[in-house]
Amino acid sequence: MNTDEVMIDTPPTFMERATHVLKVGVMKGAKYGLMLIGFMAGAITLYTANDGPRLLWVKTKSLYPGWYTIYPEQPIQLNHGDIVRWNFVPPEWLRKIHPEVPPKQYLKRVEGVPGDIVRWEGDMLVVCDIFASCRNLGKALPHDGNGKRFLKAVIASPIPPDHYLLYADHPTSMDSRYLGLIPITSINGTAKPLSVEKIDYPAIAVKLDEYFRTHPAEAFNEKGEFVGAVTAATIVPPSP
Repeated sequence: MNTDEVMIDTPPTFMERATHVLKVGVMKGAKYGLMLIGFMAGAITLYTANDGPRLLWVKTKSLYPGWYTIYPEQPIQLNHGDIVRWNFVPPEWLRKIHPEVPPKQYLKRVEGVPGDIVRWEGDMLVVCDIFASCRNLGKALPHDGNGKRFLKAVIASPIPPDHYLLYADHPTSMDSRYLGLIPITSINGTAKPLSVEKIDYPAIAVKLDEYFRTHPAEAFNEKGEFVGAVTAATIVPPSP
């Protein structure tokens, strides 16, 4: 699991504010061709109140890593594509196989809202909106890198009021595929990307598909050691 998100839940330091203004200034300046206008646009977003926006440096690759601006208010309503901060609590089955994983705050993207239809097609999670437009989100992993099985969530469909399906693009993301729907009471902020690194998630998914094809759970012993035959070049997956 991705466990290296670093939250900055206190007001940013002077250097953090200055860095944020510089980044926004460069981005806005490049867009509009006027560095002065860009710098002023960045300066407007300075964090002057304790209950105002925060900086978040995301190292995990569940979403694009980099800087995000966090708005630490509980939202009233969310839409498809919104990025949210929420309180992750490891379910019992995960605590049994990974007791070291702590409760934590994560960023995920809203991919299912109340009224959407959700279903599993094999290991693929499918979401359909009220207009019957369906999309494949991603597969649930069968197990971790040591052969310990993961459990797919039982997801209520249609999604009931005040609940959301949260997702991230990295195949190893711990999200609604394993945790089910997230109540809005567990969501404590929204986020906007500020300066992030692009990642080729489809290429990662292809490599992981090959890994799990050649490394079924049955091919690991009780110590988590792979003892089966590999039919392709060994591919080491990211730690789930």
